[in-house]
Amino acid sequence: MQNAFTIARTSLRVYLSDRGNLFNLLILPVIMTLFLGGVFSGGGPERIQVDVLDEDNSPQSAQLIEAVRALNPALRICPQDGEECGNDLILDEQTSIERVRNGDSRALLVIPEGFGAALAAFQTVELPYYSGASEMTGDAVLQSVEAVLQRINGSTVAARAGVSLLDALDVETESDTFGERVYERAQAAWADPPAVVAYTETAAEDASMGGFNQSVPGMATFFVVFSVLGAGMYGLLKERTDGTLPRLASMPIRRAEIIAGKILTYFVIGMLQFAIVFVVGLFVGVHFGRDLLALLLVIVMYTLCITALSFALAPRMRSEEQVSALTTMLGMVMAALGGAWWPLDIAPPFMQVIGHLTPVAWAMDAFRQLFFFSGGLMDVLPSLTVLLLATVVLFTVGIRAFKFN
Repeated sequence: MQNAFTIARTSLRVYLSDRGNLFNLLILPVIMTLFLGGVFSGGGPERIQVDVLDEDNSPQSAQLIEAVRALNPALRICPQDGEECGNDLILDEQTSIERVRNGDSRALLVIPEGFGAALAAFQTVELPYYSGASEMTGDAVLQSVEAVLQRINGSTVAARAGVSLLDALDVETESDTFGERVYERAQAAWADPPAVVAYTETAAEDASMGGFNQSVPGMATFFVVFSVLGAGMYGLLKERTDGTLPRLASMPIRRAEIIAGKILTYFVIGMLQFAIVFVVGLFVGVHFGRDLLALLLVIVMYTLCITALSFALAPRMRSEEQVSALTTMLGMVMAALGGAWWPLDIAPPFMQVIGHLTPVAWAMDAFRQLFFFSGGLMDVLPSLTVLLLATVVLFTVGIRAFKFN
């Protein structure tokens, strides 16, 4: 195998001596990774501004506002949130309606005078609500308000039912006092509901890293296609036309060693591409998951698969223009369909099926499991299996069709 290593070392030296190759290997992937990672990072959840006119100013209205704020921390409630809304903000109903209409506020909730007294008497009370959202797109503010009112209404219904039961049974007690006790017990029960959703956030600790968790593996897989396919197909075509491969074949070197040397060359180029982009990921704080062995296996298997693809296509290339056109087309199409530029989950189901005809999609599935869901080797095993099978098939086709002249 010494001859194979010598061939690979010589081929790598030739490849890295080209400034254009260095730009495509070092500079362009870093720029694209940082750019797309910054674009998709966002910068944290957007605060939703909602105006609340408390015309009652009762303990019950204050509790309603606090309950809505606690349920949805993304809301900025004005003017109650003070400096966040502007200390000089003075609102009335008409002004707030105009703010909603102009998009300065997402919604307006009016707590009318007598709200607290109506609740204490277990009476029905209406809260005017104005929204800038349509029924088709949904209204996060209204959902939060209705969730809080559902608790209040549930407690009120329980109190009414309790008082009605006492009346039906002819039990002598103060119905108002009993109703208040039932209401308080029901409110306390809402604080410890019998069934809750166990919510776990699976993104990186810093929400802004979500974009880089997508762009780092995405740009790595994308540029490996460009680097390996371009270097493999162009390199083998040029060596055939320049007579390098025929001269190697005439030397006392086994042909298997020559082929192994070329495979090793393009595999190392792909691994270098991954290393460069992942180093960028380290600097921006990307979460690489908890299973480094699984991560390394995905990188190695994907790089081998793209190397095998270059060997399968190289014998069919007839000109440098053909190599350039095919590399660009395959790189763009596989990246777009395979989820290298954006998460494949946002694509329609039929596009996700088509995307999985490419090795990029299987690699990105594995990276997503590792980066976003802290998956392990068993979670990426299906992707590794598909990449392995594709690699075997493509190498078989490529090596059988390999031409020395």
